[in-house]
Amino acid sequence: MKKKIKILAIVTSIIMFATFLMACGGGGIIWPSNITTNLTATVGQEFSRNLNYAESSREGDNISYRITGTMPRGLSIDSMGILSGTPAQAGTFTFAVEAYTESRSAAQEFTITIGQGQLAIGTTSIQAFVGSLNNIVLSVSGAGYENPVIFTQDAGSLPYGLNLLPNGTITGTPIQLGQTTTLTVTASSEYVASATATITIEVVEPQLELSIPALPLTREGTPYSMVLPRATFQENAVVGLVYTPATQEDAQLIQNMGLTLRESGLLYTAGNASVTIPAGTPPPFPGRPIQIYVNIRVDAPSCTSTEERFRVDIAPAFLNPDGEELLFATRHLPTAHRLETYSTNTTAANVGHRQIFAAAGNRTVRYFLHGDSVLPQGFELLQSGMLYVDGAVPNALPRAEHEFTVRAEAAGLAEYATATFTLQVEYAFLQFSAAVLEYFIERGTEITHEGIAGAPVYGALRPDSDDTAGITYTVPADVTMPTGLSVSGGRLIGIPDRAYGFTSFVVEASAPGYYSNRGEVFIYIQDALVDTNGVFEAEFVDMFGRSGSGSSGAAHEHAMIQENGDGGITGASNRFFIGWHYWNRPGGTYNPPFTFRIHSTAAVANAQLSVRLAMETGVSPLVLTPANYDVRVNDTQVTGFNFTVSSTSFGNFTLGNISLVEGWNYIQIRVLANNFGFYAGQGAPAFDHVRITSFGSATLTWRPHTYNLLKARGVAEVYWRANAPNFFTPI
Repeated sequence: MKKKIKILAIVTSIIMFATFLMACGGGGIIWPSNITTNLTATVGQEFSRNLNYAESSREGDNISYRITGTMPRGLSIDSMGILSGTPAQAGTFTFAVEAYTESRSAAQEFTITIGQGQLAIGTTSIQAFVGSLNNIVLSVSGAGYENPVIFTQDAGSLPYGLNLLPNGTITGTPIQLGQTTTLTVTASSEYVASATATITIEVVEPQLELSIPALPLTREGTPYSMVLPRATFQENAVVGLVYTPATQEDAQLIQNMGLTLRESGLLYTAGNASVTIPAGTPPPFPGRPIQIYVNIRVDAPSCTSTEERFRVDIAPAFLNPDGEELLFATRHLPTAHRLETYSTNTTAANVGHRQIFAAAGNRTVRYFLHGDSVLPQGFELLQSGMLYVDGAVPNALPRAEHEFTVRAEAAGLAEYATATFTLQVEYAFLQFSAAVLEYFIERGTEITHEGIAGAPVYGALRPDSDDTAGITYTVPADVTMPTGLSVSGGRLIGIPDRAYGFTSFVVEASAPGYYSNRGEVFIYIQDALVDTNGVFEAEFVDMFGRSGSGSSGAAHEHAMIQENGDGGITGASNRFFIGWHYWNRPGGTYNPPFTFRIHSTAAVANAQLSVRLAMETGVSPLVLTPANYDVRVNDTQVTGFNFTVSSTSFGNFTLGNISLVEGWNYIQIRVLANNFGFYAGQGAPAFDHVRITSFGSATLTWRPHTYNLLKARGVAEVYWRANAPNFFTPI
């Protein structure tokens, strides 16, 4: 009996102790065994998955979640267990999710496979306009890619006069109508697979464009004149425009309205004619004008015609009141320039100080030359009051003031009014918008073109011919040229001493008998290829995106190659090394790489790659491995290194053996983790250079971009700021 009591007491004690443990936080957190631990995602595509599967043996426990270990870039988990974000790194990654309370925790391992995004080139066919400056941007689509997208030409050719820029713009002025070529291009960007497409380029005539503003209201029984809008091409003026009715029916409709259409685009009532409403036209709604539609065709030499529908609004006739006085509203005329179109209605006379056709009760006014007045050559005065030139102001017309008197007569009024006008005729303007010198200029090399020193500057034209003889080009005093360059004898000459990438300057074109005009000349100045014996300095390489003062402590903008996200330059370089080898993008974890583009004259199988690094003052030693220090050669990751950077003095660290191809090679180095120091982003190593050794008989050359960001020296916009190269980037 005593033995049974003793056993019962022991069991009771165990139960009471277990109850005490549970009351004090004992028990466990359990991850179910049947949950899915293999996840999939795609670079650049938004991802979200609920991982709050953990259960607690204690009722009422509040379980939170966190990650232990390193997550793929772009993904994170919240305290509720929601794994979400936009992956920015392809590959297979294993991580642990820890479910925890105040006193207990349990971890579950997950694997996520992130597929690489895919670029797609949307442009497969292009029409370039002959004789015109084209800027055609190739389109791309796809998820997960980072700008910039870089285009390279793999095969095929472009029509003569066109070039493919690295940002995907096909630019230039083709000269051979009908030429058709095919071009194979590759578009590349970080984190996604490249896309290749074959594009057909056809050189065609420019397509005329015509805007259609509302034509002014006219009234039955009155004179009328209207110059139809000028057709353009890409917002540029086009010479030799011819306006005609689109069909015979349209021509008859114009005639039935009492109107005449000249080839110059003048729609008017000729002679003593007045606007009439065509017979059989349905009456309008009360208080509204009759609306008549007519189709007009516009042609021009070497252009594809266009056809547009115009609406003519005609208000019914009205009776004229008596006892009103006829007065001219103005005597001012705008200046007429030779070889330009001219039309104005500022000769308009008013009845009772009210504008013509302003309201019911106004009289019909017609205009005539008074006495022995003669208009300048080419000008005519229509009865509607329009002073007009059919075509363009003659180039032979003297540059002077021309005076004439106009008489205005109003129906039902015995008295007429006269006014004397002065028309100032001036020189024509040269036509000049922009020119592109369609080849690369190399820093340190004298500019030549077709074996002759200097490159011709072009782009200006006389408005009356394609003759460019006698047009001279000069650089205005208020324009700063790229250093080392000047314009002389219509040619760009000199030896550029800095690599600007794409840049531009303004020149002024002049010719006798014409007003000068300014235009912008675009050029590309690339750095020279140099042999630096396998050492490639970091401060001379492309890097974009950066904030912070940097550990080098220098602030010389002529030496900086770093910039912030707003295009300003805030990084630091002292021509020896670059501090803070990372970039902590606001709201993200993306760190752009240093991209070295190196040319090898031969393939090399087992070259050795090393870096020269140092540590910031006051920061703990860094252990660098492929997990936090991403090194790639031609998009192949360099693995196997493991070294510690602990000194503020620079030291050389071997990364491993690499293979080089004959031609261009790309070395990219990026810090993957921003938690080296006391807070996110601090403490990444200072970066001096990369070095390649054991490359045999091959010669390694590159273009150090020493002068890419010369903002302090007057270069406000630099091509590579907006189009900084990334993976596989031609420079």
